[in-house]
Amino acid sequence: MAGVDGVTPDPAKVGSGAYKFWEIEYAYTYRTPAQDSLQEAFVDYLLSERNRPVLARDGLIPCADVQKGVCG
Repeated sequence: MAGVDGVTPDPAKVGSGAYKFWEIEYAYTYRTPAQDSLQEAFVDYLLSERNRPVLARDGLIPCADVQKGVCG
């Protein structure tokens, strides 16, 4: 597999900042989701530990695992 600047793509290399070509996926809501709403439950799930295996299965990395200052 080809890489960027001699670095092959790998989730650990993205998390450490070694692999430079990647993007952030954002979840937008019109307003802060109402308490106990389906929207709030979904955003909570996206940020949960329970979701980590789903992200990993698809080659995605939670922002909390990427070098500081990259995710807002």
